[in-house]
Amino acid sequence: MKRALHGMSAYSSILSAELPAKTKTYTPIRHSDIINRVRTEIRDAGFKIVDEKYRSSNEGKIALGTFLINYKSDPDIYLAASFVNSYNKQYAFRFNLGGVDKVTGISMILNNSSLGSYKRVHKGNADILATGKIAEFVGDAGEYWDSLIEHKAMLKEITLSTDVRDLILGKLFFRNKVLNGMQMNIIENEIRKPSFTYGTDEESAWSLYCHIALAMKEARPATWMDDQTCLHEAFDDIINFGSRERGTSIVGLTTKRFFSSGAVEKHDKVELSKTKIEEEIAKAEAAVSEVCDTEEESSIKVTTIKASDFVKGKPYPTTEAPDYSFLADDDRSDDVGEL
Repeated sequence: MKRALHGMSAYSSILSAELPAKTKTYTPIRHSDIINRVRTEIRDAGFKIVDEKYRSSNEGKIALGTFLINYKSDPDIYLAASFVNSYNKQYAFRFNLGGVDKVTGISMILNNSSLGSYKRVHKGNADILATGKIAEFVGDAGEYWDSLIEHKAMLKEITLSTDVRDLILGKLFFRNKVLNGMQMNIIENEIRKPSFTYGTDEESAWSLYCHIALAMKEARPATWMDDQTCLHEAFDDIINFGSRERGTSIVGLTTKRFFSSGAVEKHDKVELSKTKIEEEIAKAEAAVSEVCDTEEESSIKVTTIKASDFVKGKPYPTTEAPDYSFLADDDRSDDVGEL
């Protein structure tokens, strides 16, 4: 399958793609109308467009555009406004705010409809393209921007164990199916020899986030926005961006939400404070001791781990066989191509 186009090649294909006919149930939105509207609205809101980035597939019928905005001063990221539009009935028009790293070009997109996310099927006029709507989105982006900066800071502060790193990658590859084999190879190479300096520990959550987001530049334009949102949610399931406390330990691992398959024993979320960590160590040691005392009476082999390993994010001991049934449905192609 053909790879997606980038840059000026993509922009040319987007502008030259033929607009399909309107029907009673389908109203296509011209790519160029969206591009011009976004440009105008950002400028009307009082902001400067620093750069524009485009990707396309299916001979320009599926278009992805991102506008980098000189919104507020930050050493790492720009505020960005992105859209996905298609000339078929499979994909709805999407508009979303986000952040783009100034050096690597990787993206961050928060999944919050109240903070800059819009989706509409191609029926009638798209409200977001009405005069003033996008300007309103950008003008009211203060809370969204603050969340981006806060999340980035938390990702930089937290160090991930290799087990937690592998859990995140496994979820994105096997369960969410937003990564393919080619992208996993890119991530593996980036972990071994990063292409960029991220200004933080190599084992930080931010470094891993950047490695994955860099590989996701090869995602299909039609699914890129959803894939980026899924990436951020995968880290939220681990770090819990909504928590008011921070720390470098992954005791805050929210396994109750993250392991919905039952692959490891569910455990209530623990805040990242020293007192809570000490309490959790004591509980884990007691649980391990209790399990070991009854191991000889059990017909199932029990693996004993240190409580300190549990605190670092390693699997909790259990007498139940893990359920890996969710790994059996991977029918994704390793190729990234046209839809």
